[in-house]
Amino acid sequence: MRATSLDPWLSVASAGLLLLAAPERPVGGLFGLVALVPLLFALDRAPPARAAALAGLCGFLVNALGMSWSTAVAQRFAGATGAWVWGAWALVSLYQAIPFALAGWAVAAARERLGARGWVVAPLAFAAALALWPALFFPWSLGVVLWRAWPLLQVAELGGACAVTAWLVLANAALLELALRRPGARAAAAWAVGLAALGLVRAAHVAWEREQAPALQVAALEPWAGARGVRERQRHGAPLLAGLVEATDRAGDAGAGLVVWPEAAFPYLVDRALGREVAAGHPWSLRGRYRGALLVGSLTHALGTPRLFNSALLFDSSGALRGLYDKRRLFPFGEYVPLAARFPGWAGRVRAALPEPPDVTSGSGSRLLEAGALKVLPFVCYEDVFPGGDAAAARGSNLLVSISNHGWFEGTAASVQAEALAVVQSVALRRDHVRATMSGRSSINDALGRVVAEGEAEPSGPVRTLQAGVRLLDVSAPAVAAVPYFPWVCLLVLALELARGATSARSRPSTACESTTLACAASTEVCRGPPR
Repeated sequence: MRATSLDPWLSVASAGLLLLAAPERPVGGLFGLVALVPLLFALDRAPPARAAALAGLCGFLVNALGMSWSTAVAQRFAGATGAWVWGAWALVSLYQAIPFALAGWAVAAARERLGARGWVVAPLAFAAALALWPALFFPWSLGVVLWRAWPLLQVAELGGACAVTAWLVLANAALLELALRRPGARAAAAWAVGLAALGLVRAAHVAWEREQAPALQVAALEPWAGARGVRERQRHGAPLLAGLVEATDRAGDAGAGLVVWPEAAFPYLVDRALGREVAAGHPWSLRGRYRGALLVGSLTHALGTPRLFNSALLFDSSGALRGLYDKRRLFPFGEYVPLAARFPGWAGRVRAALPEPPDVTSGSGSRLLEAGALKVLPFVCYEDVFPGGDAAAARGSNLLVSISNHGWFEGTAASVQAEALAVVQSVALRRDHVRATMSGRSSINDALGRVVAEGEAEPSGPVRTLQAGVRLLDVSAPAVAAVPYFPWVCLLVLALELARGATSARSRPSTACESTTLACAASTEVCRGPPR
């Protein structure tokens, strides 16, 4: 097969199908199962350089259109306008397209130069390139399009979102092999179906283990504060806090044993030396009649020092502080200025241009928060969308809790995309997951990725409560330790496949006629052998 002028349109078709499969689309996963077939067909007959361009085009369109909400965030968060916003959007989209281009080049080069099997190379190349290429702000994963199709998410336990991406590309490659009736079609289909079937077997075991685990009613509070900065929330802190306390009491009346407040929902600074909640009746009191565990998001500081931390605080039923976790993965320009120590003058100008100076300190120390039987692995802001993490704390946990403030994403698809990535994370770690989000989308899902409750507060409306039952599950999960290494395993298997292809290519007959069954029709006729 030869490359044609239709190949760019095949790349565009794959981009369109991937956008239809985006997390914010209700039935997107169905499109994801066929979205890459046009692109893989184009890569199958293109030379390496052209294949890189085709895959890069697909990646650019997916990133540019799928994350177009970033322009609204830049305008709302930093006050950026005009050409600066759109120029940065285009450059970031080009940067995020590079791993697509690298994967496309690898697929074509492996086929053309070494005769490697495309259905083996494509899943490994795309999974490794997308996982290992450093994201500028948010991580990218093709596999996230399957987040609603929980039976297909179970392979996440092998390596997180990267493993789901590998399976998704394999499924698309198997469909292409079957459509073209190639010799490897049955093997490709068998691997895709077999891995999905093994995931379902494992899911049945996890479901059984989950039924044996202790049950707990949890409530995630959803206040709406909009895109307000810290100082503005402090000025309007009294009504916000009153709404949260009232919602906490209602959740307790409905049977909640754990109530979760979103990131920085407590509108004032908390002294890090605090040993317990302030007494009832105080203006800063966190509860009225509620007597369960309470996890609160707040900015904290050591009294008399300028250092701020973005923290999650866990209080037990008596009001005693049982644990404090500080956010470790800070958001650039929102919580710190990159390279500030090396370029202090530039950093000073950046701080002056932003609505609020970003001076949050990254946390350290133990991550696990414990109160009685409850062992929480907390995530603050967007930490739950990144693969891997604290393996020791993950093993010791029995519940995942995420707290976020999505006020800057107001009205965009970013909140749903963050939820999708978090669901994949909970399948990888095999824990139920509670997500409490301010001015965004909150959710509760189980360890199989099934969303049992989700919703979003209305602008300027009362605090909404999302309540459901979870299980305190502590089943072991391979991905706890495997996630950071899975992309490298993909590269290793890819190297083995390339070596196999190279060995096979060297063993082929070098004569013009590759089989003794081929004969020249006449002594003067050139024997061409089978077509390549």
